[in-house]
Amino acid sequence: MYYRSRRIPADLRATVTILGLKRTVRVLNVSEIGMEITLGSRFDPGTPLTFQGVRTNLSGMIRWSDGKKAGILLDGELSQGEITELAGMVWTV
Repeated sequence: MYYRSRRIPADLRATVTILGLKRTVRVLNVSEIGMEITLGSRFDPGTPLTFQGVRTNLSGMIRWSDGKKAGILLDGELSQGEITELAGMVWTV
């Protein structure tokens, strides 16, 4: 049986560096082990990348890419706090 992590919708701008190129991307959803982003180009699965958010620096690799969007498999699991922040669900009081 295949387990698929729960995806949480997101709308966040971030920067990824892939093959030496920096690109601004939009995070579409986030899970414990990865995220879906807009990318605008096709990259081979396994291509390493770094992800830079406002307060988050992560590394991972391309899991899939269709030329418009890409799935990112992160090197480690995200904490609930990191997921909340990346999903844009941080409220200030």
